[in-house]
Amino acid sequence: TIGPVKKSNAKSAVMNLSQSLEDEESDEIVALRYEELAKELAAKGEYLKAEVHLDKARELYRKIKDRQQEAAVFREMGKMREAQDKVNEAILSYDSASQLSVDVSFKELNTNDANRLRNIASPVSQAPLIQRNIDILNQGNKEENTLERSTALQQMASVNMQMNNKDEALDNLQQALVESKNKPLEVAKVQREIANVYVANNQPEEA
Repeated sequence: TIGPVKKSNAKSAVMNLSQSLEDEESDEIVALRYEELAKELAAKGEYLKAEVHLDKARELYRKIKDRQQEAAVFREMGKMREAQDKVNEAILSYDSASQLSVDVSFKELNTNDANRLRNIASPVSQAPLIQRNIDILNQGNKEENTLERSTALQQMASVNMQMNNKDEALDNLQQALVESKNKPLEVAKVQREIANVYVANNQPEEA
């Protein structure tokens, strides 16, 4: 397997990509570098730039016929488009990830996300889909799934808030905070959401 970039920031990701291109490394490694850079840009909210790099990664994975990695790129696209409230585009991306995936759990994860967005107006319909994804992501408690688990827990918190289950929402966010501990930007985001729940619960002093 190929290791991740050494430093978790966009500058080092750009340097790694440039080095891989200069050294004419394999399509697989170059695709990974494009993907790493895209994730760093997305973490900073630079989604349009991130999508350009994801597209390049996807083209390379398709070229080398790596269906699972191509599916993973479509999932990342889905998450980025969802973050921009491009719901229909996100659904298409999750559906593509599901169709391409050769991994049964990954396929279900994406099908659930596509259906969750199809039921965006119904928190009651979304809740079991999110819970199923949390269950899938908890299998084996894999380190690489921590950010995915954090995202799913935040989605559950949002649904619980819509259903006026504020205590459950806080519990979801506290769990998300634990999952995000090594990701400063994600920690800050979760902490803001926790503060919002306290304010909504008329407990501004806790926020």
